[in-house]
Amino acid sequence: MYAVEKNVPIPEGSGMGGGKYPWRLLEVGDSFKVDRKDMKREGHRPWPPKSLGIKVSCRKEGDGMRVWPIA
Repeated sequence: MYAVEKNVPIPEGSGMGGGKYPWRLLEVGDSFKVDRKDMKREGHRPWPPKSLGIKVSCRKEGDGMRVWPIA
């Protein structure tokens, strides 16, 4: 049987959602660049999880992709 404990606070997270990209830190007007070597495959586009409700625009930049939140 498991003991039930009350009033145990949830630890603070990193604010990044534990993923590869900094979705939770971005605001409209910010951007980040993903180098080609860090992309899974040709044509890969970094998309945020639907649960965050973030819309992004991606454009090729040099040997990678730049990502901007737009809403």
